[in-house]
Amino acid sequence: MKKIALPSAKLLALVAMILIMVVGCKKTDETETVTDIDGNVYNTVVIGSNTWMKENLRTTRFRDASEIPLVTDDNQWKALNTAGLCWWDNNQGNKSTAGGLYNGFAVKDARGLCPVGWHVPTDAEWVDMELALGLIQSEAYTAADRGEDENVGGHLKALTHWDAPNSGADNSSGFSALAVGVRRAYGDICEFEYFNTWAGFYTSTTSKTGFLWMRYLGYNMKAIGRFEREMQYGYSIRCVKD
Repeated sequence: MKKIALPSAKLLALVAMILIMVVGCKKTDETETVTDIDGNVYNTVVIGSNTWMKENLRTTRFRDASEIPLVTDDNQWKALNTAGLCWWDNNQGNKSTAGGLYNGFAVKDARGLCPVGWHVPTDAEWVDMELALGLIQSEAYTAADRGEDENVGGHLKALTHWDAPNSGADNSSGFSALAVGVRRAYGDICEFEYFNTWAGFYTSTTSKTGFLWMRYLGYNMKAIGRFEREMQYGYSIRCVKD
């Protein structure tokens, strides 16, 4: 009977090396960077079935290179029905860490807020991420704070840039959400609020005329809120890969 030749030790070592290289390349793909029109570079993370920016958008231009108006005046901001951008507390020193606060008109602008190949996530894409982090399906599309028992909000929050108690924060998702506050605008009120205590993110999905679905995270909650807000509000943006 003819003997079957067993793989040599050198061959087995070569196969092992190839497998390590393949796995390593896959990991690199999952931690790619993306660059916006201004040259800002963002780290990314895969959560659920999508690749997300793990930093807040801070571009000052649409993808066609046209400027996003920087609006500092409160009366002008709350009266906008076109795109607007601001830095928290009108302090550009907050740009590098906090990113920009964009109104809903910037989100919906056809010129594109995110880099080429990326977009402002839909409500459904946020739900996909939340379900991947343990959210119960029956809570997915409710207008409420959801996922408290599953610590969905805690899995999204960074360990720094939040006031105590930063409930549940473990950043196990790698999303690294920071409490950079919002620019609140409704009725006669327009003001910056909640730095180090809350984070708000627009989706691109319209709930009703003049409103978009959004998400918020809080320093004292493990849940993630899903609500509709007027497009005059200023919230952070996380882009997702097409």
